[in-house]
Amino acid sequence: MEWGATAKEAEASNFFKEMPKIFKSFKWMYMVLVPCVAGMIYLGFYAPRGWEIRGVTATVPLAVNLVSHALLPVSPPNKKQNGDDGEG
Repeated sequence: MEWGATAKEAEASNFFKEMPKIFKSFKWMYMVLVPCVAGMIYLGFYAPRGWEIRGVTATVPLAVNLVSHALLPVSPPNKKQNGDDGEG
């Protein structure tokens, strides 16, 4: 068995150059996310009487879930701490 390093070249890039790649990779998630957010706004403010959903216990968990999913593609990658890779 041989171990070798993988040669990688550094590529000049920034956040705004990567955004099209991010949206292309996560387009299906955003296609589901946008109607969910629109549904929350509709049911919270514009729904007919009896259809409103304004309770904190109903809205906060879904809102946290939607925000977490929306921010997932732009979040920093996890870094291993203390050199612990879980093997041992």
